[in-house]
Amino acid sequence: MGETRAARHVVVIGLMAAGKSTLGEALARRLGRRFYDNDRQVADLAGAPAAKILDRHGRDALHDIETAALHEALDSEAPAVITAAAATVLDERARARLQDEALVVWVRAAPAVLAERAAAGDPRPGLEGDESDVAQLARMAAERASLFREVADVVVDTDRTPVDEAVTSIAAGLSRPG
Repeated sequence: MGETRAARHVVVIGLMAAGKSTLGEALARRLGRRFYDNDRQVADLAGAPAAKILDRHGRDALHDIETAALHEALDSEAPAVITAAAATVLDERARARLQDEALVVWVRAAPAVLAERAAAGDPRPGLEGDESDVAQLARMAAERASLFREVADVVVDTDRTPVDEAVTSIAAGLSRPG
């Protein structure tokens, strides 16, 4: 390929409440890059936040919009830092683009940590029903782990690694040939 990793987008993926936006914003500041937040892009594309899209149109429609937001961000010419919704890895074309066009950082945390963060923050679409939040997040993690692993160049455990340490490590890795 010959290009350095610095010439590529950095895409931060992972389950809800894993710390994608926190890490992505900090990394974009460190690198002096534009930051594309999937939640904001989804709201801009659909004219409504993810929770309303889920309520009105269902999970498949939400996942389609989340994937469209990823593709739109990947189409930007200047290398950017992009967060991607967890469901984007379910899309074969999205996975191919992630592998070809980006350095992908998979942020993960234990399901109990994710559930605690989700409960403490803004309402998160997708956690519902009789199953506990921890059980739902554990199931989602298990279902998507192989797909996250398939596209990830870097894995950061956000329940163990401070954001500033992860950002320093990722930024240093961008100078290596990719």
